[in-house]
Amino acid sequence: MIYSKNYQDAAVQAQFESLWQCIWQKLFCSKTNLFYDTLPGNDLIENLPLPEEIALQVPNPCGWGTGMEDSMLNAGNMLLASLNRYDSEADERFAEQARKVFAGMALCASVGKSHGYLARSVSPFDCKSYYINSSRDQYTHFVYSAYIYYNHKLCSGNDRALIKKFLTDFAERCLQNVTAENNYDLLRDDGKIGMVSQMDGEICPHEALRLGMIYLAAWKVSGDERFAAAYHAGRNRWLELTESITFECDWLAFALLQMQYSLRLIWMLDDDESVKIRLLKVMQKTADYAQRYICRNHQLLQDGNLDFSIINPPWRERMHTYMRVCSNYAYIVPHLDREFLTKNFMPVRESGEGMIIQQLCPGYQIPEEQVAALIDLTMALDCEKINCFAPILLADACFAMK
Repeated sequence: MIYSKNYQDAAVQAQFESLWQCIWQKLFCSKTNLFYDTLPGNDLIENLPLPEEIALQVPNPCGWGTGMEDSMLNAGNMLLASLNRYDSEADERFAEQARKVFAGMALCASVGKSHGYLARSVSPFDCKSYYINSSRDQYTHFVYSAYIYYNHKLCSGNDRALIKKFLTDFAERCLQNVTAENNYDLLRDDGKIGMVSQMDGEICPHEALRLGMIYLAAWKVSGDERFAAAYHAGRNRWLELTESITFECDWLAFALLQMQYSLRLIWMLDDDESVKIRLLKVMQKTADYAQRYICRNHQLLQDGNLDFSIINPPWRERMHTYMRVCSNYAYIVPHLDREFLTKNFMPVRESGEGMIIQQLCPGYQIPEEQVAALIDLTMALDCEKINCFAPILLADACFAMK
């Protein structure tokens, strides 16, 4: 990889460190070892759902829009970033931070009532309340980052045992639930079909290898041939669907990032060279496409159309939209503030995601202009005003630049 000459500049390094410190200070809760999604106002805790609201699955069983939506996505990125920081700086504080991040992941992987259920987040009020509808996205970030940690020198014997348990629990859940009778759904924690957790059947190309990555990772840590058989039974069909992806539409960056995680993990673990070649071709095309995220957001920055200080109002104060009823629960979603979404959250989030997508592609030569633009975007942040999880993606991207 070719990286900007300015990357080692003292001011850049100081901004990266400030970004890191503020993420930990503003979004992390030591009670649960989790990073929450938004920071409305000045208090991380007060605007999150109360346990009694969560028990009623208010405002929706996914916790969408509440600040408890994507703690496993946040954790996956922060675990990888902590490992990268340790590898480049060999500072014990990053080792300790990596262990804390995984402790939060372990909480979400063990709090559920059903076998192999991964909660999106856990309430800091009682450290046990959670929403019952997870997603394939949460599992994707968990499996990829946990497998990387499993093979890292920082991973203790106890954490390795936990990762083996969690990955095999996830795979067992897939074997049991991802069937035609269940519309190939992972199922909610209450055993009913949910939303955004369909793993097979009529799915999109970017989702096609999520199930395969779970089976393959579980096989590699456990040696259980049932998972190998499940992986190989679906591999070619999933790969063909993945290869059908086209880049003529406007893809959301997070969707392509999660696809890239699944492709990269399978590329690492599958011994078939012909499969690796096919995966690499898709990863390269995805990385090429991902350059547009940084380009367009850097242009917004140059045009003065970004404002990283805009705060998304607390979820109870925002307009709510009824989506649908699914398995006896209403899914009512709080809107994101339009100004916050377009001038703060999405430009920051997808810029980091765009760089990570490129970094995940083996041997990919990231253009100098991409790195310089990402540094410009990072330097424009007032880290003291961080109020959402989007900068976590920037931190992950920045600390992977070695």
